[in-house]
Amino acid sequence: MTQSDPGSCQHEASGPEPDPSPPGLVPSPGIHITAAHPARVQDYWLGGKDHYPVDRQVGSQILSLVPELADSARASRYFLARAVRHLAAGEGIRQFLDIGAGLPCVDNTHEIAQRAGPGSRVVYADSDPLVMAYARALLTSGPQGECGHIIADVRDPATSSPAPRRPWTSPSRSRSCWSTS
Repeated sequence: MTQSDPGSCQHEASGPEPDPSPPGLVPSPGIHITAAHPARVQDYWLGGKDHYPVDRQVGSQILSLVPELADSARASRYFLARAVRHLAAGEGIRQFLDIGAGLPCVDNTHEIAQRAGPGSRVVYADSDPLVMAYARALLTSGPQGECGHIIADVRDPATSSPAPRRPWTSPSRSRSCWSTS
């Protein structure tokens, strides 16, 4: 796998964008494709594929008012990639808590950490069930490390502390990486 642009949310195996409302298809409960969703709007700004027409419409309206916002979203992804790479390769950190993980993108926290520091463990935390459904499906780890997922809210720190079970161990060498979703 080649290193991809961390500012892009294009999945490597992406095909043509699916029709959000094919005949006879009933949307999953809890996924509302007629109302914009913040994580999907950000995915649109990052060039991803996990958004619907309403997300593109709202995202475009916001960009008409604040055109630099898409660049800021990409800059945030680049910073996250640099920070994780530095912590894993330069500081020997092997445990990461990605709070507010957002929708999966190219070069997610565990991919960067495990490339830079084999054996790295990453826990993705987000309060949004939609985001965590994507995370459980797409953010999986191979033999080079581990990753886990918890539904947690940064506004309630008690929920953002993973239970002492795998993939989390003693916090002595762990750091949090905050992403902006």
